[in-house]
Amino acid sequence: MLAFMLAMSEMSFSFSRARPVLRVLTHAFAPGAVTGILGPNGAGKSTLLRLLLGVIRPTTGRILLNGKDLSCVPARRRAAALGYIPQHSELAFAFTVAQVVGLGRFGVEEVGLADATNAVLDRVGLLDRKSEPFGILSAGQQQRVTLARVLAQLHGRDPHRSVILADEPVSAMDPKHALTALRLLREEAERGATVIVVLHDSHLTSAFTQHALLLGSDGTIAAAGPTGDIVTPANLGAVFGVGFSQFADPSGRRSVLVNA
Repeated sequence: MLAFMLAMSEMSFSFSRARPVLRVLTHAFAPGAVTGILGPNGAGKSTLLRLLLGVIRPTTGRILLNGKDLSCVPARRRAAALGYIPQHSELAFAFTVAQVVGLGRFGVEEVGLADATNAVLDRVGLLDRKSEPFGILSAGQQQRVTLARVLAQLHGRDPHRSVILADEPVSAMDPKHALTALRLLREEAERGATVIVVLHDSHLTSAFTQHALLLGSDGTIAAAGPTGDIVTPANLGAVFGVGFSQFADPSGRRSVLVNA
């Protein structure tokens, strides 16, 4: 099976000529793996995910989905392949949890919708809340529902032809549920999906990603490659301007934490 690849080729983006955000990015995201994106505030991480989703278009260069320019891929086909978890989810209507998850199946046959909804809500530990209004949930619970929506969107589809783009998907979760959510994303990658996640926590990045892309404050790629080679005190210190230390946990995995 040929690899289903999401890639950038000399891609730049700016909101205006005087305000460049991302500069000449070239990178191919590894299928069947989790890639973590790190960088300081304002480096363009969220903007990069929106570009990869096709919501906005590059100023120059191209984004390629399976070798085809993303701007030429019809919206329905993009929706079939690309799942997006934003930092925050806002709804204008009083949808229930199950209805929010069901939005992930928009445009897909309704046969099996209830089973798919129940299955993904069970995976995120919220099956017992499916009839409650989404708006009454805590921020962390809402993030888990949003994760479930993306899992429902890709449910039953070939994972090798699926991409998940997640923008700080566990920022409001407690440690237990953050670990569960990141494990679910890693499971999707192990099944063959391309998973790209923005994280601010270098320890979680070291623990849950196989590849890392480090953006500099100038919107360029400061470093990219296997996580262990990229998430290092030297690289992080150069980008964030603070000191980092490295340690090994009992399993032997290397983690990098900011100095107190």
